[in-house]
Amino acid sequence: MTLAPTYTTRFQHPPPPLSTGTTLDAFKWFGGSDDDNEDEKKEKSDEFLTSTNLGNVASVIDSMSNFKKSQRIEERTNNVMKDLSTTMLTGESSDGKVKITFNGQMKPVGVEVDPEYFQTLERDEEGCSQLSSAIQQALVDVNEKSTRKVEEKMKGIYQDIGFDT
Repeated sequence: MTLAPTYTTRFQHPPPPLSTGTTLDAFKWFGGSDDDNEDEKKEKSDEFLTSTNLGNVASVIDSMSNFKKSQRIEERTNNVMKDLSTTMLTGESSDGKVKITFNGQMKPVGVEVDPEYFQTLERDEEGCSQLSSAIQQALVDVNEKSTRKVEEKMKGIYQDIGFDT
């Protein structure tokens, strides 16, 4: 039978007893001594505050403020995106015979081709080219409209962030 190794910890110097005064010198616990002069104690205290970021309270408060601002921006952005998802925009070909509908989030939700226009198209390469051109015109139109709508809705949020629009 083999025994598992045991580990023990030994302290070089036991910590000093707590003083009966009103303050506790924490540095005695971490290697400081009673005979440290006041300048050394202040230097160690400053090093401790800097190394633990306790001296950077202002930057922590500033970070919290920025975090709250980013939460407000995220909430507003989500509300705008929800609103845009219910907004419908329609683009048309130059002759109005083909219509394509996007929601405000620029997602296509419908295509409409005038049945009479469709019947007049030749069933050859030229007819396909005409239909393709009409679809492309409608896509460009609805894309421009939806881009303007998104920019319009997001303008206030961009201004809050500090972006020039």
